[in-house]
Amino acid sequence: MDEVLFAAFSALAVLAALLAVTRKNTVAAACWLVAMFFGLAGVFVLVEAFFVATTQILVYAGAIMVLFLFVIMLLDLRSVELASHTGPRLRVAGIGLAGVILAALLFAVGDAKASPRVADRVAVALRRPTPPPAAPADDPTGAPRPQPAPAPEAVPLAEVRPEGTAAGDRVYAGAFRLAAADAPRRVQVTLAPEGLVSVAVDGAALPAVPFDGAADARDRRASFPVPGAADVALDVRVHRGGLEAHPGGGPDGSPRAIGRSIFETWILPFEVASVLLTGAIFGAVVLTKRRLS
Repeated sequence: MDEVLFAAFSALAVLAALLAVTRKNTVAAACWLVAMFFGLAGVFVLVEAFFVATTQILVYAGAIMVLFLFVIMLLDLRSVELASHTGPRLRVAGIGLAGVILAALLFAVGDAKASPRVADRVAVALRRPTPPPAAPADDPTGAPRPQPAPAPEAVPLAEVRPEGTAAGDRVYAGAFRLAAADAPRRVQVTLAPEGLVSVAVDGAALPAVPFDGAADARDRRASFPVPGAADVALDVRVHRGGLEAHPGGGPDGSPRAIGRSIFETWILPFEVASVLLTGAIFGAVVLTKRRLS
């Protein structure tokens, strides 16, 4: 299903972009540009880049396109004025700029495929036995009620983040506690370019455990025993080609997480973009009034 949605959103983005650059009516071209932004936002959602998808709608399809439409309608260029700006120079410049952008995209895609530092997602959970529930009262016949075996409880680590690269390997690290009074123990997951995964706790490598799936599989899991703790294991999940790890195993795309990212982590760039857009609107008004006067 993801492949079908990706193909649909990609086709929408490409088709809308072609229609945007081939329409003679500038308002129609701007509307097709909005459709292209929505197609790109759908692609970002599929790759779990929820924050980028949200800003794509808020900033580009919202604020910037409102500015474009405002300037287009305020200038209201006549056909005579448009004819004075046509010629082979602009066409050649546009084709040359499009070629440069296409070459940059092809280079970026080829470099990403050849690089051993692919974007991975690593999630680690601490799995420990669940304490047995309280014994219920016996039934009226006097026979004890059967007790189901408690299922192991998996507790996601508070944080597992990329720590850097060494000799092509990607290193992810986090911390966990076996008990509230214990000192935090450091867990480190190292991903080799060929797909090998090693796990260490407090600098000591854990015995190698086979992952389910081949080394080049998209999603693999394994459980590593924790030294000095009986019946406690570290569940490690490696997802090739993903994004930065989230405690639950993936990026948090909830409205609360996106809102906190915009208005806490990225509040300064967001406000700077707002000020620049406001200044651009006033600049368009001043230039238009000067031309009309």
